[in-house]
Amino acid sequence: MRFVYAFCTCVDRCVCSYVGLDPRRKNATRESTSTLKAWLYEHIKNPYPTKGEKIMLAIITKMTLTQVNVKIIKSKLNLYL
Repeated sequence: MRFVYAFCTCVDRCVCSYVGLDPRRKNATRESTSTLKAWLYEHIKNPYPTKGEKIMLAIITKMTLTQVNVKIIKSKLNLYL
C-alpha cells in the first residue's frame, strides 16, 4: 500500500492519505460514461436511480457518487433537450 501525503479537501482530517487512497480528481473515461448512458437508456421511463443503484454504478464505473450524480443529471439534460 502506498501512502499519499498531499493536500486534500476531506472533512475528516485526511483519512484518505492514511488508507492509501489518492485524493486527486480523476476524469471519467468513455467506458464509465457509456455504462452510465446504458443504464439511463434502460431506465428511460424512470431515469432516477435509487441510492443503491447509484452506489452500484459508482463501483462499476470506479467513480465517486458525486461524479455519478453529475453525469446522470447532465445526461438527462442532453437526452431531453
